Amino acid sequence: MAANSFHLALVLAVDGQGNRTGRNGKQKSPVDELCAIWKQLVTDEEFKHTTIPAYSRTVTEVLAPFEKPQRTIDQADKINVEMCQLIQTECPHRLAYLGSGDAVKLARELSKDVRVWCESIFLSALDLHRNDSEKRSLIDQLFACLEQRIAQDANSYAMEYEHVLLLIRKN
Repeated sequence: MAANSFHLALVLAVDGQGNRTGRNGKQKSPVDELCAIWKQLVTDEEFKHTTIPAYSRTVTEVLAPFEKPQRTIDQADKINVEMCQLIQTECPHRLAYLGSGDAVKLARELSKDVRVWCESIFLSALDLHRNDSEKRSLIDQLFACLEQRIAQDANSYAMEYEHVLLLIRKN
């Protein structure tokens, strides 16, 4: 970070009501649905080995490294949080769906959004005795099932995002 510079940071967050990305209490979570499908497709052992490494932080947790008691005097004078705001971004796919009514497109786009960040997680949980073709087939089946479930009940699904937005200044 250069001196006298500003930087933006966006951190996955949880708000005071427990809302977090994909789980806002208003719609069904594509991630929860994905886990339910996965449990039906794989062995108990494989399911237990599936860990989604996502941790949503509270505003307090995000700000903790910037608190002066935890920093040296040298650090405290050089980096300041100029702004900290909890924001919710509405699901762009749901907004498009509400305008078009295209449930198939909503299902395809939500499924792609989830797949891009978690496909490797599901692949790595599969037992080594499975060959690559079988693994790929299971993953394709997983996301096809998710897409089908969303398309059948499109009004119930969304993937809203909760973030803490930080504006950080380095002196």
